[in-house]
Amino acid sequence: MSSGSPTTQGWGRGSGVTSVWYRLRALLATATPAVMSSRGPGTQPTDLVEQFLAREFEAARRGRAVTLVMFGFSDFETFAEREGDAAAAGAVHEFGQLLQRLTRRMNLTARYRWRADTFLSVLSDADAAAAQGFVHNVRKAAAAAGVRLPAVEAGIVAFHPDMDSPEAFVERARQALEAARTAARHRPPVRPAPRPARAGAMRPQERLIAS
Repeated sequence: MSSGSPTTQGWGRGSGVTSVWYRLRALLATATPAVMSSRGPGTQPTDLVEQFLAREFEAARRGRAVTLVMFGFSDFETFAEREGDAAAAGAVHEFGQLLQRLTRRMNLTARYRWRADTFLSVLSDADAAAAQGFVHNVRKAAAAAGVRLPAVEAGIVAFHPDMDSPEAFVERARQALEAARTAARHRPPVRPAPRPARAGAMRPQERLIAS
């Protein structure tokens, strides 16, 4: 997954999220682990991710169920501009720690390349249904987080034999995440449920009749 691979095309320095990322880079350098699992001595995070993904990709070609989940905040730039850089860095840190707690030892989750707001989970021996369960647990934990987080979206892609490389596998996950983000932008806002009437309280029509 080199910097020129399809997995990073279209995410150049002109994007708004990138400008936020450069402002947050110093804060995130010590706040959020790049990889959410242990790694061997002398192994760089990027090397670990590529090695793990390549190994799981080959296992998937031999028949193992492998699924990728790419997580991302639906509107991280707006959140950072509204809440401030410190809050945005705190949100990334909190979400990273959350993923670290929920990622099983046999799997791996890492912050995706230079993106401040995107994480990639590689789930071994897991089909799409298992990945959906993982996403459900992540959303539940995010809702209960001690700090405010932007809305979390996820793209889920199970390995398919037509994927000819690990990069193609990751690209499908990126496309799935972007589709989820697009759907979220067009989703009508959730309105709070009306409060239940107090016992003995009259409804508006009853008050008019009584008067």
